Amino acid sequence: MMLHQRVGLLPLLFTFALLLSCDGIRSVTYPPGVHYIDKQEIESTMYSMAVELRQLDALITADTDSSAVQTRVVAVLDEINRLASSLDKDGQASNHPAIDARLGDFLAQVTRASLQAQRVPPNYYEAGRLSGSCSACHQLRPID
Repeated sequence: MMLHQRVGLLPLLFTFALLLSCDGIRSVTYPPGVHYIDKQEIESTMYSMAVELRQLDALITADTDSSAVQTRVVAVLDEINRLASSLDKDGQASNHPAIDARLGDFLAQVTRASLQAQRVPPNYYEAGRLSGSCSACHQLRPID
């Protein structure tokens, strides 16, 4: 009887171990080639982009027209590009269809904004539109 109880316990332990392993769950629930983005990664990345966009808005609405502002605007746009690109894994589909549908357009807009910001004199029109493109998908929320 003791051996029978142990044998019956093995599948239960295996199932429990599988449930504890997120990778194990994802390998069963998502097909190969799907980039799984967990909620914490999305929230952290989106929050960081919101902070950068707030800095960008402050820079482009300032009354200063200097090369230091231009350099900072380009740096902020580069950081936004880096953050957004971290959600894209070589064009693989992810578990977030909304990100898959819009990320390519957002990255293209960031690239256009950066190229225009590097001009002499700089053009910040596309940079100004970035916040609007975010609010098209998200309800604006205050940042702490």
